[in-house]
Amino acid sequence: MKTTTTWIVAVLAVVFFLFIFPELMHLLWHRTHKEPVRRAVCMNNLRQISLALRAHTNANQGAFPQRLGSVTTFCDHAKVFVCRGSGSHTGELARVDEWTDYSYRLPKPGEANGPMVWCNPKNHRKQGACVLFQNSSIVWVLAEDFERTIRTDGGTNQALAATSEPTSVITGALHE
Repeated sequence: MKTTTTWIVAVLAVVFFLFIFPELMHLLWHRTHKEPVRRAVCMNNLRQISLALRAHTNANQGAFPQRLGSVTTFCDHAKVFVCRGSGSHTGELARVDEWTDYSYRLPKPGEANGPMVWCNPKNHRKQGACVLFQNSSIVWVLAEDFERTIRTDGGTNQALAATSEPTSVITGALHE
């Protein structure tokens, strides 16, 4: 009877190490290595948005757009406006302000290099967020520094009422 029990335990151990353990390791590896890819895609999205913002300001005498959706004429790929870490899906490009994962803040007059576009830290497992600054730099900001860096007074991903005239603000490195 002892021999049978020993064999059963041995077979279960072999099955565990041959089949179950590798699957568990794969899941663990996949979870820990997925986030850097999501960050890279998010940063690339912000790079594309930065280029669209630059094109918009160049076409509008240095004025930044009133809302993020105004740059869709310069960037017509809906996926650019979705953070890979959010799990969201794209919507109609003409209504990007209603569904984008990125918040946009119109630069304030006199502000040299403030944050302009960022994603929600929840998109990256609450570890931090990707932030696009006026000088076109894109930085990973840790969650504990996020509020201080962004100064979230005025950032939005909702459509803002556009004025009839574009607002000229201090120009950063977005137009050269």
